Amino acid sequence: MITKSFLKNDAALWAQFREDDRLALKELYFLYVDALFCFGKSFTKDHTLIEDCLQDLFLELWDKRKQLDLVESVKAYLFTALKRKIVRRLQEKKRKTGLHTEMGFQFQAILSLEEVIIEAESVQMQLRKVYSAINTLSKREKEAFHLRYTEGFDYNEISEIMEISNQASRNLVHLALRNIRKELFKFSTIISILLFFI
Repeated sequence: MITKSFLKNDAALWAQFREDDRLALKELYFLYVDALFCFGKSFTKDHTLIEDCLQDLFLELWDKRKQLDLVESVKAYLFTALKRKIVRRLQEKKRKTGLHTEMGFQFQAILSLEEVIIEAESVQMQLRKVYSAINTLSKREKEAFHLRYTEGFDYNEISEIMEISNQASRNLVHLALRNIRKELFKFSTIISILLFFI
C-alpha cells in the first residue's frame, strides 16, 4: 500500500528534479522503471520498443524539466506519458510497414510475479481460472482492471491515464468485475456438473 509519506517523497523528488537535480530524476527512474516496464508489456511484447520509450520518456523529462508543472500523482503522470509514447511508436511502426488495418496492440492482463510463484496446486488452478476470466474482457476493461487492482490507481488517475471521464473509469472497472464474476461462476458450474458425474 502506498503511504502518504511515500507520496510526499514522490512529490519532493519531482520538485527537486524540476530544479535541475539529476539524482532526483535518477531516483524517480529506479522507483518506477519496473512498474512502467510491466505496464508497457501490456501494450506490446517488443521489449526493445518499451525500453526505447522508457529511455525517451526520461530524457524528454530532463530536457523539458523547466516547463513541467507540479503533478498530483507522479506515478499516474509517468504511466500516462509512457502509454502515449508506446501507442505513438506503434502507430508510426504500423505506418512505416504500410499496413492500414486497425491498431495491432491489445492490452493484456499480466499477473504479478508473486501470483505466478504460488506453490499450492489448488491456488494455481484458481489463478488460471481468474486469468482466463480476465482475458475474456475487452481491452479497455482489462486496462482499467489492471490499473485499479494491479497498479493501485484511483479512479481519477485511471480516467487521466485512459483519457476518459471519471464515471467511465468507474463503469469500466465495475463492468470488468461483473464479467469476471460471471466467467468464474460459469467455470464453477461446469466443475460442479463434472464432479457430479465422476
